[in-house]
Amino acid sequence: ETAPDMEGRKPFVQAVWLEVALLADVTCMPFLGTTCQHATCVVRRALLMRLHLDPLRCWVHNALEAVKWRSSTAYSVDSTHAIEAMALGLIKPYFARPELSKATRANQNLALRLAKLIAHEFPEHEWSTILLKRNSQTKMVVQKNSSGPTLITGFGDYTDGGIWIYDPMVPDDDAVIMQAPGPLRGYPWAAGEEVRGRVECTRNRWVAYDGRVPHMMMPFTGNKVDVVYFTRRGLADAAPDAVAALRQLEVHMPSLGFPRSAMPAPGPRSEMRMRLRGKQSPGLQQLESLGFGHVKGLRAMLQAHKGDVWSTIAALIK
Repeated sequence: ETAPDMEGRKPFVQAVWLEVALLADVTCMPFLGTTCQHATCVVRRALLMRLHLDPLRCWVHNALEAVKWRSSTAYSVDSTHAIEAMALGLIKPYFARPELSKATRANQNLALRLAKLIAHEFPEHEWSTILLKRNSQTKMVVQKNSSGPTLITGFGDYTDGGIWIYDPMVPDDDAVIMQAPGPLRGYPWAAGEEVRGRVECTRNRWVAYDGRVPHMMMPFTGNKVDVVYFTRRGLADAAPDAVAALRQLEVHMPSLGFPRSAMPAPGPRSEMRMRLRGKQSPGLQQLESLGFGHVKGLRAMLQAHKGDVWSTIAALIK
């Protein structure tokens, strides 16, 4: 009870963790925010704090323990090795508009708890998707579907397993040298080339990084779940019902910058035809509505960025 942390404790601590987590599985949100003064909530809070546990994280941990994981190659970096993972929130099927994932509908309780967790810890962080990976170690990647800051945290009983992030300016004492798998998006490295970065611990901690910068999960021992909050590219093209569902789940999405109801809703095939034929695409209409209609070569620039509105805007501002 007097130790500053619980590292190194074995069966007893694991049993206590389970019992405390069960106690923490409540629906009293003031309890989780440490404001409820009901006797039961005060006792639960005191017990958790005495064991150096976060009530809100225990509440989320319970929901993660109840998840029925399925192996899939959908979120594997090489599309060949199946991993246990799922995405909550917005996803982008091939040749279709962004939509609400099936996993979100099947795990609404978990999605809501994760939304409350990030809202409590980082209320200003904007996101549209939560990626969950169980016991997964990834190779070096660049998340081309991410746009903007990303937050990651780890749940579970494990050691090591931090996140390596490319950082050429990291001090020598903290530098971790890795070998590049080959050229990555925006990084024309040769296979086996040594690259410099740093490793951040994610177990019960938050790490902020840019998903468009090379990163990878390090080896670990034990059981863990990585929870990643990021904004999915193409959010502006999401269907209105998907946006409404996300708001209902208290997802703090970036501002779209224009009235979604004013945009046409073509099907995926007709939208692709419009882009290929060079007609007025929804992306071009969005740029014009945002005040970029006077820019010469706007259509060519949009096509160069594969129809991504926000990447085009970033290039225009730059």
